[in-house]
Amino acid sequence: MRDRLRDQGRGGLRAAGWQRSTDRAWTTSGDGDGFHVLVADASTGYTWRTAATLSEPGFEADQWIGNACVTGSGKRAVVVYAPRIFTNRDRSAGRGGFSATVDLDTGAVTELPVRSSLAYFNPGCGAGEGAVFTEEGDDLGRTRLTRLDASTSAPARPVEVEGQVTSAVPTAAGVVAASGSALVRIDDSGNRTRVAAATGSPFMVRPDADGGVVFLERLGDRVRARRALPGDPRARVTTPATGGVRDLGVTSGRAGSVFLTGKADEVGALPRSVVKVDAARDALVSTGGRVAVERSGWAGPPGADPGAARPAEVELKVLGTGERLGFTVDPTTSVGAHAASGREPRPGSPGRPVG
Repeated sequence: MRDRLRDQGRGGLRAAGWQRSTDRAWTTSGDGDGFHVLVADASTGYTWRTAATLSEPGFEADQWIGNACVTGSGKRAVVVYAPRIFTNRDRSAGRGGFSATVDLDTGAVTELPVRSSLAYFNPGCGAGEGAVFTEEGDDLGRTRLTRLDASTSAPARPVEVEGQVTSAVPTAAGVVAASGSALVRIDDSGNRTRVAAATGSPFMVRPDADGGVVFLERLGDRVRARRALPGDPRARVTTPATGGVRDLGVTSGRAGSVFLTGKADEVGALPRSVVKVDAARDALVSTGGRVAVERSGWAGPPGADPGAARPAEVELKVLGTGERLGFTVDPTTSVGAHAASGREPRPGSPGRPVG
C-alpha cells in the first residue's frame, strides 16, 4: 500500500524494539466501494494496509458507512456497516446495519446473522473478545441486545429490554449500558440493575481490565469521566477526570486498557488500567497506546467519482514524542478481503425487508 508522509522521517515510529512491538493502529474509511477497515502495525513502522472492505451485493451506494471496535486481543474488529442511505429511515438506521468480524492479521471476514443500529455507540467491545450489538426501534418499544464471542464469531441469543438502552458493552458482570440517567447492568432476562446514577445519559462507555467501566456524564458544557464497578454494587463511583464537553474523551486499547483523551481540567487518581494520553478528544488510540489516529478522512478533490474507492488521509500522532505523520492510503491496495465478493444478497438486501 502506498503511504505518503507529509512529515519526513519515522524516528518516533521506529523506537527501540519496534520490530517486535505488537502495537496496532486502526481506523475506518467509507466510500462507494465499501467500508474499509485500515490497520498499521508497529512492526512494519506503521505502514497502512486494508484489512478488509465490507459491502453487500445488490446495493448501489454512493458511500458505505459504519462503526467498528477492536477486541481486547487487538486481533479482531467487530463492524456494523450499511449504505449511507440507510440513515434516512428510522427503521433501517435503528436495526438495518449489517455486521461482521474481521481478522486483522489475515483479513478474513466472517459475516454475522445480526442486524443492528448505525448509532455511534454500536457495536461495543469489552476487555476480552466479547462485543455487544444494539438493535433499536421506537416503534418496537424495546431494545434488543446481542452478545458476541468474536473469537468464534458466535452470537448469543438476543436479550430484549423494555424501553431504550444505549452504549451497551460486555463485562465480566454482564452487559452494562446507559438507561436514562443511569448506568445499568442487564441480565439474560432483560432486567436492569442500577450500577451508577448519572447526570444525563452516560456515553463513551468503556470496560477496563480491572472489572470497572469508565464513562462520561454531562454537566452543562462540562463532562466528568466516571468509573464504576458493575460487579460490586457497594463500591464507590470515582471521578478520574473532568473537562469541557468538547474537550475530554474516552477510548479503549488492548486487554481492557482505557485511555482518557483530549484536554482535562483535572485528573484524579487513576487505576492501573486507565491512562491519560496527549491526543485529540476523538482520537483512536492504538492497542498498545504508542500512537493515536487523530484524523481520518477522504483525500483528493471533492468532485471525485462517488461510486469509486477514494484514498484516505490519516494523521498519526506519536504519543511519546508528539510527532505527527500524515499518510495517504489507497484502500484498494493490499486488501485482505472484500466481503461482497461473489456472494448472494443477505436478508435485508433489496426485496428482503428489514425488521
